[in-house]
This record gives sequence, C-alpha cells and structure tokens, in this order.
Amino acid sequence: MLPLTFWGLTFSFVAGLFIGGIYFWGLWWTTQRLPHLRSPGVWLLGSFALRMGLALVGFYLVMQGRPERLLLCMVGFWIARLASVRMVPASPPRSPSKPPETSEESV
Repeated sequence: MLPLTFWGLTFSFVAGLFIGGIYFWGLWWTTQRLPHLRSPGVWLLGSFALRMGLALVGFYLVMQGRPERLLLCMVGFWIARLASVRMVPASPPRSPSKPPETSEESV
C-alpha cells in the first residue's frame, strides 16, 4: 500500500492518465473499425464492457481504500479524455443530402 504522500498521490494521478489513455484509445480504435464489421453493435457493446471493466479494476487497484487517491485518479482520467478529444481530428462535414422537394400548395 502506497503511503499518502506527494509521490503516492502523484502516482494516483498518473495512473488515472494511463487508465484514461487506454480507455479512450480503445474507444477510438473501436469506432474506427465499426464501418467494416458485420455486427457493429456487438463490437461496440463488447468494447464498452471490456473498457469499463478495465477502468473500474484500475480505479479499484489505485484507490486502495483512500478516496483522495480515487479523486486524483479520476482527475487524471478526465484530463486524458480532454486530451483525446483534442488529439483526434474532427471528421469532415458531410455533404448535406438534397432535401425532398415540397410542393407549396395554398390551402
């Protein structure tokens, strides 16, 4: 068990960054593969279950019964989310499909 010191808390924060990096990399990887899969729903659900399970186990192991460690780990996870959103390029805007022709009839 890590003592509640600066280094112990720093470890919790860095572990949160690592857990978040793995989680959001897995999300990105899954979404990149979805268009090429036969059953994307199954892959999406399975990927979510695996990513969530790994993240929860990681949080539990880092926490070691100390809420301040969990808090710092969650802050690291959140910062990893912010970084991943900024690192992944936005998808190009889709060309709008032509709206259906509507007839303007007076009633």
